[in-house]
Amino acid sequence: DPLRIRAEAIATTINVPEDVRSLEDLENLLAIGYQKTRPGSFFVPAAEIREITLFGKYESALKKALADHTLRVWFQPIWSVRDQCTVSAEALLRVDCDELRDLSPGAYVPVAEKTGLIRQIGLFVFEEVCRFLSEERIRNSSIRYVELNLSAYQFYDDDLVENFETIRKKYGVDSSRINLEITETAAASGEGEVSETLSRFLEKGYTLSLDDFGTGYSNLIRMTGTHYKNIKIDKSILWNISRDGGGRETLVNLIRFVKGLGSEIIQEGVETTEELDLSVSCGCDYIQGYHFGRPVPEDAFVSGLAGDKEEPR
Repeated sequence: DPLRIRAEAIATTINVPEDVRSLEDLENLLAIGYQKTRPGSFFVPAAEIREITLFGKYESALKKALADHTLRVWFQPIWSVRDQCTVSAEALLRVDCDELRDLSPGAYVPVAEKTGLIRQIGLFVFEEVCRFLSEERIRNSSIRYVELNLSAYQFYDDDLVENFETIRKKYGVDSSRINLEITETAAASGEGEVSETLSRFLEKGYTLSLDDFGTGYSNLIRMTGTHYKNIKIDKSILWNISRDGGGRETLVNLIRFVKGLGSEIIQEGVETTEELDLSVSCGCDYIQGYHFGRPVPEDAFVSGLAGDKEEPR
């Protein structure tokens, strides 16, 4: 009989080799160290088996994507309330392979972080952003800078700043045209290392954004000592106010406080005219969301700039 791995708390039986299809899958499963209850049997939650199997699948797909050069960078417009046009973009990772093509990066980026692949991926994204900014069609456009995300795990790389600087200088891009975006979670974790690295980036002329502000990790005291060019208000705040009709004054006061620190406000997740009107009336400086454009490949993004002053896409 095949080895049977019984799921804890549910009446599901996982069979080998029908459900665990390779020796590597089985080794990963056994390595998690569950207590044997009798020869050949382990009690393991079925959900955890699926998670382990999926983790391995995503890791293999990411490694293959790096080897086959199928990583891509897409761009989402950031619209200026004052200038009434797109003045920036956020660079977002996509993977052009069957396993990951239709998934949100939120599904596989954590795998890249835990396996260390985020280092190579982060350098790829940064180089693509520099190449993009160096093109004449972008230098002559309304795009002033591009934002790209830094994972908390990238701060463990002692050579992060030096590697970025080498790539930037290769393309002759001014550092002020690159805005590094970190989440509140990253800013709050390993605070000494993170702060030191961010200070080095600031010394080189890069600017910073704080992403997902208001999601539960907010530390207003810490913010007063950090020089963020932009603060991104998490979309959940806007959506809750739009849905419930309350809390507008809280958002207004929060924006007023942040602007008092010298930062500008980007409202994420704007999808409707009503959400746009609410964001503008509360004092937001920039708008990001499907109302002005979804993330798209580079050529589609540049084509969209031509009709930027017309009705939102």
